[in-house]
Amino acid sequence: METSHQTFGRRLSTSQLSYPNHTLGDIADLSFVRLGRVGRDKDLGPLLHPGQPLSKVRQTVLVCCIAQISIVEIGPGHRPGLVGALMGGVLACAFICGPLFGGLITQSASWRWIFNINIPFGLVALGAISFFWPQEPQMAEILTWSAFVSIDFVGGLSLLSASGFMAYGVLRGGSYAAAWDDPEIVAALTIASVCWAVFITWQYLLAKKHFPHIQPLFPIRLATERVYMTGLLVTLLTGFPFVPLTINIPQRFQIIHGDKPLKAGVHLLPMLGACALGSFASGAICSKRNFLCWILMAAASLQLIGLGLMSTLDDPDESVRQSYVYQTIFGLGTGLVFSAATILAAVKTMAHNDLAVANGAMAQARVLGGCIGIAVSTVIFNTHFNTALHEQLTPQQMSDLHRSPSSATQWPDEARGAVREVYATAYSEELKVLMYVAAATLVVSLFTYEKNPISIHEAVAAAKERNDKHHGPETDLSDLGSLRSTRTAET
Repeated sequence: METSHQTFGRRLSTSQLSYPNHTLGDIADLSFVRLGRVGRDKDLGPLLHPGQPLSKVRQTVLVCCIAQISIVEIGPGHRPGLVGALMGGVLACAFICGPLFGGLITQSASWRWIFNINIPFGLVALGAISFFWPQEPQMAEILTWSAFVSIDFVGGLSLLSASGFMAYGVLRGGSYAAAWDDPEIVAALTIASVCWAVFITWQYLLAKKHFPHIQPLFPIRLATERVYMTGLLVTLLTGFPFVPLTINIPQRFQIIHGDKPLKAGVHLLPMLGACALGSFASGAICSKRNFLCWILMAAASLQLIGLGLMSTLDDPDESVRQSYVYQTIFGLGTGLVFSAATILAAVKTMAHNDLAVANGAMAQARVLGGCIGIAVSTVIFNTHFNTALHEQLTPQQMSDLHRSPSSATQWPDEARGAVREVYATAYSEELKVLMYVAAATLVVSLFTYEKNPISIHEAVAAAKERNDKHHGPETDLSDLGSLRSTRTAET
Protein backbone atom coordinates (compact mmCIF):
# COMPACT_ATOMS: atom_id res chain seq x y z
CA MET A 1 0.00 0.00 0.00
CA GLU A 2 1.02 3.62 -0.49
CA THR A 3 3.02 5.20 2.33
CA SER A 4 2.12 8.53 3.91
CA HIS A 5 5.16 10.16 2.27
CA GLN A 6 4.11 8.95 -1.18
CA THR A 7 0.52 10.01 -0.67
CA PHE A 8 1.64 13.38 0.66
CA GLY A 9 3.71 14.01 -2.46
CA ARG A 10 0.94 12.87 -4.78
CA ARG A 11 -1.76 14.91 -3.11
CA LEU A 12 0.41 18.00 -2.80
CA SER A 13 0.93 17.98 -6.57
CA THR A 14 -2.79 17.35 -6.98
CA SER A 15 -3.75 20.24 -4.73
CA GLN A 16 -1.83 22.73 -6.82
CA LEU A 17 -2.92 21.53 -10.25
CA SER A 18 -6.54 21.19 -9.17
CA TYR A 19 -6.77 24.94 -8.57
CA PRO A 20 -6.10 26.43 -11.99
CA ASN A 21 -6.92 29.59 -13.79
CA HIS A 22 -9.74 28.45 -16.05
CA THR A 23 -7.87 29.68 -19.13
CA LEU A 24 -4.94 27.47 -18.17
CA GLY A 25 -7.37 24.60 -17.75
CA ASP A 26 -8.23 24.87 -21.45
CA ILE A 27 -4.60 24.43 -22.52
CA ALA A 28 -3.82 20.72 -22.33
CA ASP A 29 -1.95 18.05 -24.28
CA LEU A 30 -1.32 14.31 -24.20
CA SER A 31 1.32 14.44 -21.48
CA PHE A 32 -0.62 12.19 -19.11
CA VAL A 33 -0.40 9.35 -21.64
CA ARG A 34 3.23 9.98 -22.53
CA LEU A 35 4.31 10.31 -18.91
CA GLY A 36 2.60 7.02 -18.14
CA ARG A 37 4.90 5.40 -20.67
CA VAL A 38 7.94 7.25 -19.36
CA GLY A 39 7.17 6.39 -15.73
CA ARG A 40 7.41 2.66 -16.35
CA ASP A 41 10.92 3.05 -17.80
CA LYS A 42 13.44 1.15 -15.72
CA ASP A 43 15.85 4.06 -15.43
CA LEU A 44 13.27 6.64 -14.39
CA GLY A 45 11.34 4.35 -12.05
CA PRO A 46 13.45 5.00 -8.94
CA LEU A 47 13.18 8.73 -9.58
CA LEU A 48 9.41 8.75 -9.91
CA HIS A 49 8.37 6.12 -7.40
CA PRO A 50 9.56 7.22 -3.95
CA GLY A 51 7.68 10.50 -3.70
CA GLN A 52 5.33 10.02 -6.66
CA PRO A 53 4.38 13.68 -7.21
CA LEU A 54 5.63 13.61 -10.80
CA SER A 55 4.12 10.21 -11.46
CA LYS A 56 0.68 11.54 -10.67
CA VAL A 57 0.84 14.79 -12.62
CA ARG A 58 -0.76 13.33 -15.74
CA GLN A 59 -3.74 12.05 -13.76
CA THR A 60 -3.91 15.31 -11.83
CA VAL A 61 -4.04 17.48 -14.94
CA LEU A 62 -6.79 15.34 -16.48
CA VAL A 63 -8.91 14.56 -13.44
CA CYS A 64 -8.63 17.50 -11.09
CA CYS A 65 -7.56 20.40 -13.26
CA ILE A 66 -9.68 19.81 -16.35
CA ALA A 67 -12.29 17.10 -15.89
CA GLN A 68 -13.77 18.39 -12.64
CA ILE A 69 -14.17 21.91 -13.96
CA SER A 70 -15.41 20.67 -17.34
CA ILE A 71 -18.20 18.68 -15.69
CA VAL A 72 -19.47 21.85 -14.06
CA GLU A 73 -19.08 24.15 -17.05
CA ILE A 74 -20.10 21.80 -19.86
CA GLY A 75 -22.61 19.69 -17.97
CA PRO A 76 -26.29 20.55 -17.46
CA GLY A 77 -25.84 23.89 -15.73
CA HIS A 78 -29.57 24.17 -15.12
CA ARG A 79 -29.33 21.12 -12.82
CA PRO A 80 -26.46 21.77 -10.38
CA GLY A 81 -27.77 19.06 -8.09
CA LEU A 82 -27.24 16.46 -10.81
CA VAL A 83 -23.79 17.85 -11.58
CA GLY A 84 -22.80 17.68 -7.92
CA ALA A 85 -24.09 14.13 -7.60
CA LEU A 86 -22.23 13.01 -10.72
CA MET A 87 -18.96 14.60 -9.65
CA GLY A 88 -19.17 13.30 -6.11
CA GLY A 89 -20.11 9.86 -7.36
CA VAL A 90 -17.20 9.73 -9.79
CA LEU A 91 -14.76 10.79 -7.07
CA ALA A 92 -16.16 8.22 -4.68
CA CYS A 93 -15.94 5.44 -7.28
CA ALA A 94 -12.33 6.42 -7.87
CA PHE A 95 -11.73 6.23 -4.13
CA ILE A 96 -13.19 2.72 -4.11
CA CYS A 97 -11.13 1.51 -7.07
CA GLY A 98 -7.93 3.03 -5.70
CA PRO A 99 -7.31 0.73 -2.72
CA LEU A 100 -8.53 -2.32 -4.63
CA PHE A 101 -6.30 -1.79 -7.65
CA GLY A 102 -3.46 -0.51 -5.47
CA GLY A 103 -3.56 -3.53 -3.21
CA LEU A 104 -3.92 -5.94 -6.13
CA ILE A 105 -1.02 -4.41 -8.06
CA THR A 106 1.41 -4.18 -5.14
CA GLN A 107 0.53 -7.71 -4.02
CA SER A 108 0.54 -9.43 -7.41
CA ALA A 109 2.90 -7.47 -9.65
CA SER A 110 5.54 -4.77 -9.79
CA TRP A 111 4.68 -1.22 -8.80
CA ARG A 112 5.51 -0.24 -12.41
CA TRP A 113 2.09 -1.56 -13.38
CA ILE A 114 0.67 1.49 -11.64
CA PHE A 115 2.15 3.41 -14.56
CA ASN A 116 1.35 0.83 -17.23
CA ILE A 117 -2.34 0.71 -16.35
CA ASN A 118 -2.65 4.42 -17.14
CA ILE A 119 -1.75 3.90 -20.80
CA PRO A 120 -4.94 2.07 -21.95
CA PHE A 121 -7.17 4.19 -19.71
CA GLY A 122 -5.49 7.35 -20.99
CA LEU A 123 -5.98 6.32 -24.61
CA VAL A 124 -9.67 5.54 -24.01
CA ALA A 125 -10.16 8.93 -22.36
CA LEU A 126 -8.31 10.66 -25.18
CA GLY A 127 -10.48 8.97 -27.79
CA ALA A 128 -13.69 9.83 -25.94
CA ILE A 129 -12.69 13.47 -25.63
CA SER A 130 -11.67 13.66 -29.29
CA PHE A 131 -14.96 12.25 -30.59
CA PHE A 132 -17.54 13.58 -28.12
CA TRP A 133 -16.22 16.97 -26.97
CA PRO A 134 -18.60 19.77 -28.11
CA GLN A 135 -17.37 22.11 -30.82
CA GLU A 136 -16.26 25.51 -29.52
CA PRO A 137 -17.07 28.43 -31.86
CA GLN A 138 -14.09 30.39 -30.56
CA MET A 139 -11.68 27.54 -29.87
CA ALA A 140 -8.85 29.28 -31.72
CA GLU A 141 -8.82 32.08 -29.15
CA ILE A 142 -7.78 29.69 -26.40
CA LEU A 143 -4.27 29.30 -27.78
CA THR A 144 -3.63 33.01 -28.34
CA TRP A 145 -0.98 35.11 -26.65
CA SER A 146 -3.63 37.20 -24.87
CA ALA A 147 -5.07 34.06 -23.29
CA PHE A 148 -1.60 32.96 -22.21
CA VAL A 149 -0.65 36.27 -20.56
CA SER A 150 -3.98 36.32 -18.70
CA ILE A 151 -2.86 33.32 -16.63
CA ASP A 152 -2.02 34.19 -13.03
CA PHE A 153 1.48 32.72 -12.88
CA VAL A 154 2.49 34.77 -9.83
CA GLY A 155 -0.53 33.59 -7.88
CA GLY A 156 -0.04 29.98 -8.91
CA LEU A 157 3.66 29.94 -8.05
CA SER A 158 3.18 31.65 -4.69
CA LEU A 159 0.32 29.31 -3.76
CA LEU A 160 2.32 26.25 -4.78
CA SER A 161 5.33 27.43 -2.79
CA ALA A 162 3.28 28.37 0.27
CA SER A 163 1.42 25.06 0.44
CA GLY A 164 4.46 22.98 -0.44
CA PHE A 165 6.94 24.52 2.00
CA MET A 166 4.39 24.58 4.83
CA ALA A 167 3.44 20.92 4.50
CA TYR A 168 7.05 19.91 3.80
CA GLY A 169 8.27 21.54 7.01
CA VAL A 170 5.56 19.90 9.09
CA LEU A 171 6.11 16.48 7.52
CA ARG A 172 9.91 16.60 7.82
CA GLY A 173 9.74 17.71 11.43
CA GLY A 174 7.03 15.23 12.31
CA SER A 175 8.86 12.32 10.70
CA TYR A 176 12.02 13.16 12.68
CA ALA A 177 13.96 13.58 9.45
CA ALA A 178 15.13 16.86 10.99
CA ALA A 179 14.68 18.64 14.32
CA TRP A 180 12.05 21.36 14.56
CA ASP A 181 14.74 23.97 15.18
CA ASP A 182 16.84 22.71 12.27
CA PRO A 183 17.60 25.47 9.71
CA GLU A 184 15.93 23.35 7.02
CA ILE A 185 12.60 23.29 8.87
CA VAL A 186 12.81 26.92 9.99
CA ALA A 187 13.61 28.04 6.45
CA ALA A 188 10.76 26.01 4.96
CA LEU A 189 8.16 27.42 7.36
CA THR A 190 9.51 30.95 6.94
CA ILE A 191 9.36 30.73 3.15
CA ALA A 192 5.83 29.36 3.42
CA SER A 193 4.74 32.36 5.51
CA VAL A 194 6.29 34.80 3.04
CA CYS A 195 4.65 33.05 0.08
CA TRP A 196 1.23 33.15 1.73
CA ALA A 197 1.68 36.90 2.25
CA VAL A 198 2.74 37.32 -1.39
CA PHE A 199 -0.26 35.34 -2.61
CA ILE A 200 -2.79 37.36 -0.60
CA THR A 201 -1.18 40.69 -1.52
CA TRP A 202 -1.02 39.79 -5.20
CA GLN A 203 -4.68 38.76 -5.32
CA TYR A 204 -5.59 42.06 -3.66
CA LEU A 205 -3.62 44.00 -6.29
CA LEU A 206 -5.39 42.12 -9.07
CA ALA A 207 -8.74 42.91 -7.47
CA LYS A 208 -7.80 46.61 -7.59
CA LYS A 209 -7.18 46.25 -11.35
CA HIS A 210 -3.48 47.08 -11.17
CA PHE A 211 -2.93 44.38 -13.81
CA PRO A 212 -6.28 44.21 -15.62
CA HIS A 213 -5.11 41.73 -18.27
CA ILE A 214 -4.47 39.00 -15.63
CA GLN A 215 -7.34 36.85 -14.41
CA PRO A 216 -6.81 36.30 -10.65
CA LEU A 217 -6.36 32.78 -9.36
CA PHE A 218 -8.72 33.49 -6.47
CA PRO A 219 -10.86 36.64 -6.91
CA ILE A 220 -11.17 38.69 -3.74
CA ARG A 221 -14.93 38.89 -4.26
CA LEU A 222 -15.12 35.17 -3.47
CA ALA A 223 -13.37 35.80 -0.15
CA THR A 224 -16.19 38.17 0.82
CA GLU A 225 -18.88 35.54 0.17
CA ARG A 226 -19.56 34.17 3.67
CA VAL A 227 -21.42 31.01 2.72
CA TYR A 228 -18.96 30.06 0.00
CA MET A 229 -15.91 30.65 2.19
CA THR A 230 -17.51 28.65 4.99
CA GLY A 231 -18.17 25.80 2.57
CA LEU A 232 -14.55 26.03 1.47
CA LEU A 233 -13.36 25.70 5.07
CA VAL A 234 -15.76 22.79 5.72
CA THR A 235 -14.30 21.04 2.67
CA LEU A 236 -10.74 21.57 3.92
CA LEU A 237 -11.62 20.25 7.38
CA THR A 238 -13.38 17.25 5.84
CA GLY A 239 -10.28 16.35 3.83
CA PHE A 240 -8.22 16.49 7.04
CA PRO A 241 -9.55 13.20 8.52
CA PHE A 242 -10.67 11.54 5.29
CA VAL A 243 -7.29 11.22 3.57
CA PRO A 244 -5.32 9.94 6.60
CA LEU A 245 -8.00 7.33 7.23
CA THR A 246 -7.72 6.02 3.67
CA ILE A 247 -4.07 5.28 4.51
CA ASN A 248 -4.25 4.26 8.15
CA ILE A 249 -7.28 1.96 8.07
CA PRO A 250 -5.64 -0.50 5.61
CA GLN A 251 -2.33 0.00 7.38
CA ARG A 252 -3.96 -0.90 10.69
CA PHE A 253 -5.28 -4.17 9.28
CA GLN A 254 -1.86 -4.96 7.84
CA ILE A 255 0.06 -4.28 11.05
CA ILE A 256 -2.40 -5.43 13.70
CA HIS A 257 -4.27 -8.20 11.89
CA GLY A 258 -1.54 -9.26 9.45
CA ASP A 259 -3.65 -8.78 6.31
CA LYS A 260 -2.18 -8.68 2.82
CA PRO A 261 -2.38 -5.35 0.92
CA LEU A 262 -5.40 -6.36 -1.18
CA LYS A 263 -7.43 -7.60 1.78
CA ALA A 264 -6.42 -4.54 3.80
CA GLY A 265 -7.72 -2.31 0.99
CA VAL A 266 -11.04 -4.14 0.98
CA HIS A 267 -11.62 -2.98 4.56
CA LEU A 268 -11.98 0.57 3.20
CA LEU A 269 -15.04 -0.29 1.12
CA PRO A 270 -17.64 0.48 3.83
CA MET A 271 -16.33 4.03 4.22
CA LEU A 272 -15.80 4.67 0.52
CA GLY A 273 -19.05 3.03 -0.52
CA ALA A 274 -20.92 5.24 1.94
CA CYS A 275 -19.02 8.20 0.53
CA ALA A 276 -20.38 7.39 -2.93
CA LEU A 277 -23.90 7.04 -1.53
CA GLY A 278 -23.64 10.38 0.26
CA SER A 279 -22.47 12.09 -2.92
CA PHE A 280 -25.49 10.90 -4.87
CA ALA A 281 -27.87 11.63 -1.99
CA SER A 282 -26.72 15.23 -1.68
CA GLY A 283 -27.31 15.88 -5.37
CA ALA A 284 -30.74 14.26 -5.25
CA ILE A 285 -31.82 16.28 -2.22
CA CYS A 286 -30.77 19.56 -3.86
CA SER A 287 -32.17 18.77 -7.30
CA LYS A 288 -34.92 21.37 -6.92
CA ARG A 289 -34.50 23.22 -3.62
CA ASN A 290 -31.50 24.64 -1.79
CA PHE A 291 -30.93 22.59 1.36
CA LEU A 292 -27.16 22.98 1.25
CA CYS A 293 -26.66 24.50 4.70
CA TRP A 294 -28.68 21.72 6.35
CA ILE A 295 -26.83 19.05 4.39
CA LEU A 296 -23.45 20.43 5.45
CA MET A 297 -24.52 20.59 9.10
CA ALA A 298 -25.88 17.04 9.01
CA ALA A 299 -22.77 15.81 7.20
CA ALA A 300 -20.46 17.36 9.79
CA SER A 301 -22.54 15.74 12.54
CA LEU A 302 -22.21 12.33 10.89
CA GLN A 303 -18.45 12.76 10.62
CA LEU A 304 -18.22 13.63 14.31
CA ILE A 305 -20.39 10.67 15.32
CA GLY A 306 -18.47 8.25 13.12
CA LEU A 307 -15.04 9.34 14.33
CA GLY A 308 -16.22 9.44 17.93
CA LEU A 309 -17.43 5.86 17.71
CA MET A 310 -14.24 4.75 15.94
CA SER A 311 -12.16 6.25 18.74
CA THR A 312 -13.85 3.90 21.23
CA LEU A 313 -12.33 0.81 19.55
CA ASP A 314 -9.28 0.57 21.80
CA ASP A 315 -8.94 -3.22 21.64
CA PRO A 316 -7.03 -4.20 18.46
CA ASP A 317 -8.91 -7.50 18.36
CA GLU A 318 -12.35 -5.95 18.83
CA SER A 319 -15.05 -6.87 16.33
CA VAL A 320 -14.23 -5.68 12.83
CA ARG A 321 -17.94 -5.39 12.07
CA GLN A 322 -18.26 -2.50 14.50
CA SER A 323 -15.54 -0.60 12.70
CA TYR A 324 -17.40 -1.16 9.42
CA VAL A 325 -20.52 0.48 10.84
CA TYR A 326 -18.59 3.43 12.21
CA GLN A 327 -16.70 3.86 8.92
CA THR A 328 -20.01 3.89 7.07
CA ILE A 329 -21.34 6.72 9.22
CA PHE A 330 -18.21 8.79 8.68
CA GLY A 331 -18.09 8.02 4.94
CA LEU A 332 -21.70 9.07 4.47
CA GLY A 333 -20.94 12.46 6.03
CA THR A 334 -17.85 12.86 3.88
CA GLY A 335 -19.72 12.11 0.65
CA LEU A 336 -22.45 14.58 1.54
CA VAL A 337 -19.84 17.32 2.01
CA PHE A 338 -17.99 16.61 -1.25
CA SER A 339 -21.14 16.81 -3.34
CA ALA A 340 -22.80 19.66 -1.44
CA ALA A 341 -19.63 21.77 -1.67
CA THR A 342 -19.60 21.39 -5.46
CA ILE A 343 -23.26 22.43 -5.68
CA LEU A 344 -22.61 25.32 -3.28
CA ALA A 345 -19.79 26.63 -5.46
CA ALA A 346 -22.02 26.46 -8.53
CA VAL A 347 -24.99 28.17 -6.88
CA LYS A 348 -22.93 30.97 -5.34
CA THR A 349 -20.92 31.77 -8.47
CA MET A 350 -23.34 30.89 -11.27
CA ALA A 351 -24.29 34.54 -11.77
CA HIS A 352 -20.63 35.60 -12.04
CA ASN A 353 -17.61 34.55 -14.02
CA ASP A 354 -16.09 32.56 -11.14
CA LEU A 355 -17.48 29.06 -11.62
CA ALA A 356 -14.24 27.39 -12.68
CA VAL A 357 -12.18 29.21 -10.06
CA ALA A 358 -14.67 28.44 -7.29
CA ASN A 359 -14.70 24.72 -8.05
CA GLY A 360 -10.94 24.67 -8.43
CA ALA A 361 -10.67 26.20 -4.97
CA MET A 362 -12.95 23.49 -3.57
CA ALA A 363 -10.70 20.81 -5.05
CA GLN A 364 -7.66 22.62 -3.65
CA ALA A 365 -9.19 22.81 -0.18
CA ARG A 366 -10.17 19.14 -0.12
CA VAL A 367 -6.72 17.93 -1.10
CA LEU A 368 -4.75 20.48 0.91
CA GLY A 369 -6.74 19.49 3.98
CA GLY A 370 -5.73 15.91 3.29
CA CYS A 371 -2.07 16.92 3.02
CA ILE A 372 -2.21 18.65 6.38
CA GLY A 373 -4.00 15.65 7.86
CA ILE A 374 -1.30 13.30 6.59
CA ALA A 375 1.41 15.52 8.06
CA VAL A 376 -0.31 15.65 11.47
CA SER A 377 -0.94 11.91 11.39
CA THR A 378 2.74 11.30 10.66
CA VAL A 379 3.70 13.48 13.63
CA ILE A 380 1.40 11.51 15.96
CA PHE A 381 2.60 8.08 14.88
CA ASN A 382 6.30 8.92 14.85
CA THR A 383 6.10 10.59 18.26
CA HIS A 384 4.68 7.37 19.72
CA PHE A 385 7.22 5.23 17.88
CA ASN A 386 10.19 7.29 19.06
CA THR A 387 8.98 7.41 22.64
CA ALA A 388 8.19 3.71 23.03
CA LEU A 389 10.48 1.89 20.59
CA HIS A 390 13.77 3.79 20.34
CA GLU A 391 15.50 1.32 22.69
CA GLN A 392 13.98 -1.83 21.16
CA LEU A 393 14.66 -1.23 17.47
CA THR A 394 17.80 -0.59 15.46
CA PRO A 395 18.37 2.82 13.80
CA GLN A 396 17.61 1.29 10.40
CA GLN A 397 14.35 -0.20 11.67
CA MET A 398 13.37 3.15 13.16
CA SER A 399 14.11 4.85 9.84
CA ASP A 400 11.99 2.31 7.96
CA LEU A 401 9.21 2.72 10.50
CA HIS A 402 9.22 6.49 10.06
CA ARG A 403 8.84 6.09 6.30
CA SER A 404 6.23 3.33 6.34
CA PRO A 405 4.84 1.62 9.46
CA SER A 406 3.69 -1.33 7.32
CA SER A 407 7.34 -2.26 6.78
CA ALA A 408 7.16 -3.83 10.26
CA THR A 409 5.06 -6.67 8.84
CA GLN A 410 8.29 -8.19 7.47
CA TRP A 411 10.20 -8.05 10.78
CA PRO A 412 10.79 -10.80 13.39
CA ASP A 413 7.90 -11.64 15.71
CA GLU A 414 9.28 -9.78 18.73
CA ALA A 415 9.84 -6.49 16.89
CA ARG A 416 6.56 -6.84 15.01
CA GLY A 417 4.67 -7.41 18.26
CA ALA A 418 6.16 -4.28 19.83
CA VAL A 419 5.22 -2.18 16.80
CA ARG A 420 1.73 -3.69 16.79
CA GLU A 421 1.09 -2.59 20.37
CA VAL A 422 2.43 0.93 19.88
CA TYR A 423 0.61 1.35 16.57
CA ALA A 424 -2.72 0.49 18.20
CA THR A 425 -2.14 3.19 20.83
CA ALA A 426 -1.08 5.77 18.24
CA TYR A 427 -4.05 4.93 16.02
CA SER A 428 -6.44 5.54 18.91
CA GLU A 429 -4.73 8.85 19.64
CA GLU A 430 -4.99 9.88 16.00
CA LEU A 431 -8.73 9.16 15.95
CA LYS A 432 -9.21 11.46 18.93
CA VAL A 433 -7.40 14.27 17.10
CA LEU A 434 -9.52 13.67 14.00
CA MET A 435 -12.62 13.73 16.19
CA TYR A 436 -11.64 17.19 17.46
CA VAL A 437 -11.25 18.33 13.85
CA ALA A 438 -14.72 16.95 13.06
CA ALA A 439 -16.10 18.91 16.01
CA ALA A 440 -14.55 22.05 14.54
CA THR A 441 -16.10 21.15 11.19
CA LEU A 442 -19.54 21.00 12.80
CA VAL A 443 -19.07 24.42 14.39
CA VAL A 444 -17.87 25.95 11.12
CA SER A 445 -20.76 24.41 9.16
CA LEU A 446 -23.22 26.40 11.27
CA PHE A 447 -22.03 29.55 9.50
CA THR A 448 -23.40 28.29 6.17
CA TYR A 449 -26.91 29.00 7.44
CA GLU A 450 -29.01 31.40 5.38
CA LYS A 451 -32.50 32.46 6.36
CA ASN A 452 -33.58 32.82 2.75
CA PRO A 453 -31.04 31.01 0.56
CA ILE A 454 -31.14 31.56 -3.17
CA SER A 455 -33.06 28.76 -4.83
CA ILE A 456 -31.61 26.55 -7.52
CA HIS A 457 -33.99 28.05 -10.09
CA GLU A 458 -33.04 31.61 -9.13
CA ALA A 459 -29.35 30.82 -9.48
CA VAL A 460 -29.94 29.31 -12.93
CA ALA A 461 -32.04 32.33 -13.97
CA ALA A 462 -29.29 34.71 -12.86
CA ALA A 463 -26.75 32.76 -14.88
CA LYS A 464 -29.06 32.81 -17.91
CA GLU A 465 -29.48 36.57 -17.63
CA ARG A 466 -25.72 37.10 -17.52
CA ASN A 467 -25.11 34.78 -20.45
CA ASP A 468 -27.82 36.44 -22.54
CA LYS A 469 -25.87 39.68 -22.31
CA HIS A 470 -22.92 37.93 -23.93
CA HIS A 471 -24.97 36.02 -26.50
CA GLY A 472 -23.50 36.41 -29.96
CA PRO A 473 -20.08 36.90 -31.55
CA GLU A 474 -18.80 38.92 -28.61
CA THR A 475 -19.30 36.09 -26.15
CA ASP A 476 -16.52 35.97 -23.61
CA LEU A 477 -14.32 32.88 -23.79
CA SER A 478 -15.04 31.93 -20.20
CA ASP A 479 -18.80 31.98 -20.82
CA LEU A 480 -18.79 29.21 -23.43
CA GLY A 481 -19.40 26.39 -21.01
CA SER A 482 -22.19 28.24 -19.26
CA LEU A 483 -23.76 29.15 -22.59
CA ARG A 484 -23.97 25.48 -23.48
CA SER A 485 -25.69 24.82 -20.18
CA THR A 486 -28.11 27.69 -20.75
CA ARG A 487 -28.99 26.47 -24.23
CA THR A 488 -29.60 23.03 -22.78
CA ALA A 489 -31.99 24.53 -20.23
CA GLU A 490 -33.84 26.45 -22.96
CA THR A 491 -34.49 23.29 -24.93
